[in-house]
Amino acid sequence: MSTPAVRVDQLSVVYGRGSAQEVLAVDGFDLIVDWGEIAGIVGPSGSGKTTLLMALCGMVPPTTGAVVVGGVDVSALTGPDLEAYRRASIGVVFQGFNLLPGLTAIENVALPLIIGGARRGEARARALTVLEELGMGDRASHRPAELSGGQKQRVAVARGLVGDPDVLLADEPTANLDAESARAVIDLLESLRASGRAVVVSTHDERIRGVFDSVVPMGSSILSDLASTDETRHSGDRGIVPNSVELREGLRREERFADGVPVYERGDVASHGFEVISGAVVVEDDSGRVGVVRSGGRFGEVEPRLGCARAATVRAEGECVVRPV
Repeated sequence: MSTPAVRVDQLSVVYGRGSAQEVLAVDGFDLIVDWGEIAGIVGPSGSGKTTLLMALCGMVPPTTGAVVVGGVDVSALTGPDLEAYRRASIGVVFQGFNLLPGLTAIENVALPLIIGGARRGEARARALTVLEELGMGDRASHRPAELSGGQKQRVAVARGLVGDPDVLLADEPTANLDAESARAVIDLLESLRASGRAVVVSTHDERIRGVFDSVVPMGSSILSDLASTDETRHSGDRGIVPNSVELREGLRREERFADGVPVYERGDVASHGFEVISGAVVVEDDSGRVGVVRSGGRFGEVEPRLGCARAATVRAEGECVVRPV
């Protein structure tokens, strides 16, 4: 019997373990997805769908259970091995697009390759090829504000596919899209199935269910108000991209150290490349609160690496312990 593309065995994820605000986000979840299959993960907001996808891409470690993708035990990966897995094996389409507003479509799509060490010219050439395959070649130089919802989603899918991953994870890919744009996304998913890739889609959109080879429900979890940030809150096109939250220059930073680990008081955090150990940091843009990074989440700078202006701030919410990654 061939190895499935994705196997999840009795996965449980607990946020804030041992604290008064402990939250059971995923409880004993099982999943098998074969190659060339589209699996739909369905359930209400707060049922753990996003947490599951983050566990599949190695952004959230299991509290118990196993996550295996393409025969690789994801939870056993660390450091360079984990980064290599994310670059080569997994593509992610984030809820709310998560396109960086200061970058063009081709720059957004090329970004994962540039961060992975590819030369800028090679990354742009590969990004343009994928955009053209998705019918977006003529919009490569447009920024997100100049694109329709369906076009933004195609760019987001192109970014997920630019590294030619074996498995694509899509978080609510048709949310807030009109019927025509949703149909285009469904067609894209069906083309991925034909290529032999495995696709895992989280959704509560009834329009998309017909494309699934299997439908797996996730039950409701008992979530506190604080835990509702498991489903990232967005404002426009700005939101949390794992490992990459935009920061504004010139922030005030208050920090002290305990065994070499920065401990931030309430206030602005002007650093990058950190994982939150306890507490939380709040991501804000000019319109206000965008999202929250909690224990196990990461934040860092992306746009400055491409010579672009920073567009948001990260603020410690109370005392927050983070470690460099």
